[in-house]
Amino acid sequence: MWILKGTLLGLWVLRFGTLALPYFVVYRNMRPNSAVGISVIAPYTSQNPLWWTALAVCLVLGLPIARL
Repeated sequence: MWILKGTLLGLWVLRFGTLALPYFVVYRNMRPNSAVGISVIAPYTSQNPLWWTALAVCLVLGLPIARL
């Protein structure tokens, strides 16, 4: 059960970071009433090697935290 809890904790942390990164990089500097396409956000998420590294780190850290 701790493996499932750790995996979900790691994915939750990654999801929170994935939502926060485009906000701070893209949305915060936009004018009101403007739109953003997925092609603007994608380089910051699944197309970025650092995002995949963060996925691994979140899972690796989530498992020992859930084990406690």
